[in-house]
Amino acid sequence: MRRGDTRWSVPTPARSRRAVRPFRKGAHRTVKEKIEIGRHLIAKKAALPWGHFGPWLRESGLSPHMAHQCMAMARGERQQAEREPDRSA
Repeated sequence: MRRGDTRWSVPTPARSRRAVRPFRKGAHRTVKEKIEIGRHLIAKKAALPWGHFGPWLRESGLSPHMAHQCMAMARGERQQAEREPDRSA
């Protein structure tokens, strides 16, 4: 990484708020929107240094539960679980 390359830098509070403004809680989201949010979160988590995603997520205003749900949907885990039959009976 070259000096001045901000791809891996920890976002400042103002940059974080701008980046997640569309993801504020209280808004109802379609499955397609949640998958898009999940993809963004997966990319953000990969770009941040270890240990910085949790604080960034708290600052964003998105609940950890919603973030986990969106990321799982983006990875296809939730859709696969919904397609599999219930074998608990």
